[in-house]
Amino acid sequence: MDKCKGTIVVFLICVSLLQKTESAACGTTWYNPTFKTCCNGVLYTPKQRACCGTVGYDPTFKTCCNGVLNTPKQRACCGTVAYDPTFKTCCNGELNTPKQRACCGTIAYDPTFKTCCNGVFC
Repeated sequence: MDKCKGTIVVFLICVSLLQKTESAACGTTWYNPTFKTCCNGVLYTPKQRACCGTVGYDPTFKTCCNGVLNTPKQRACCGTVAYDPTFKTCCNGELNTPKQRACCGTIAYDPTFKTCCNGVFC
C-alpha cells in the first residue's frame, strides 16, 4: 500500500467526520454554530450570539446600529443612532423629543394636540 494514498484517505475521513460535527466554516476553521458565532472570519463564544460589523456581541446586553455597539438602555435604532423608545421617537430616521411621541408620515408630533389621518394632519 502506498503511504501517501493511505494518508490522503485518512485525511479525507477526518475531514468528513469533522464536517458532520462542525457544520459551518469560519474562514478556514470548521465550527459548530450551536456553540460559537463567526463574524467576518473570527470565532466568538456562545455568549456573543450575533455580529455587529466584525465584532461578536450578546444582543441581550447591547444594541447594534449599522455596525456600532450601544448600551442596553438604547434598545432601538434610528438611522445610525441607538435610542430608548421609552423616551424618544424616531420619524424618518430622525430622533425627536419626548413630547413628540408619534409620527405622522415623516413628521414627529404630540398626539395630545394634533391628530394624524393616513399620514397627514387632519
